[in-house]
Amino acid sequence: MMKKILSSIVLSVFAIAFVTAQNAETCTTVPISHWSIGLKVGANDMDAVPAPATFENRVHLIMGGTVEYSINPLAGIGIEWLNTPYDADINASTTLDANMFHLVPYFSVNLSNLLFSNREGFWKKVNIFGDIGAGYGFYDYSLNDASTKSFHIMLTKAGINAEYNISKLLALCLEGEYFYYDSANIGGVVNDKGFCQALTATVGLRIKFGANRKQHARNICLFEYNPRPAPIVDTKSKELYQDVLNRLKMAQVQQTELQQKVLKLEQEIKDLSTEK
Repeated sequence: MMKKILSSIVLSVFAIAFVTAQNAETCTTVPISHWSIGLKVGANDMDAVPAPATFENRVHLIMGGTVEYSINPLAGIGIEWLNTPYDADINASTTLDANMFHLVPYFSVNLSNLLFSNREGFWKKVNIFGDIGAGYGFYDYSLNDASTKSFHIMLTKAGINAEYNISKLLALCLEGEYFYYDSANIGGVVNDKGFCQALTATVGLRIKFGANRKQHARNICLFEYNPRPAPIVDTKSKELYQDVLNRLKMAQVQQTELQQKVLKLEQEIKDLSTEK
């Protein structure tokens, strides 16, 4: 009898473990598209020497673009091209003709998905990206109409980019970037700080390829990309579990009846010994 009870308990444990394993959640990511390009225009403030006396003379129209591969809704990699002129009339006797092209590979993080994986309504269409990168700047300058000098330098960048998805394919962009140049002489005179830098502000349009065929990585929340599936209901396992419980209850009833018979038999033996 005890063997039957132990067997029933063991079967019960295995049945519970089996049902739990069958109900374990498995996560399958949603298929997404990855590629996009961005076009942008805006203004820059270059910290070059010699520098114009007024802020208006330091600010110039800039334009550029990006090609990006979004690995998933959280991160992406890309390359940025940017034209940043910084020519100016320094004063009555000094003019600077200068221009620079940036070519910068970068890494992008979707801060909105990082901090808020499940967003609804207006905020579902808004994404804030943080970008960091390093690359090369190719520039030339001429002071007072002298011969043009051309150089290339290393540079790093950090930026914040806000995007609003107006459709599956298009997004409006607002971006601010900081550039650090590994040179103190991009304008013909050495900067006392030992380096030069720039700030840019741009507006633009991003075009996302393949977004009509499947969700684009820049359109989807992290919660949607990696959803929590409903537990799998396994009716056969539940039936097995219930059968084991029924057998265990039956074994317990039989054990109780057996104990009662043993007690009755002990009492009868005790009565017989008393009569003798």
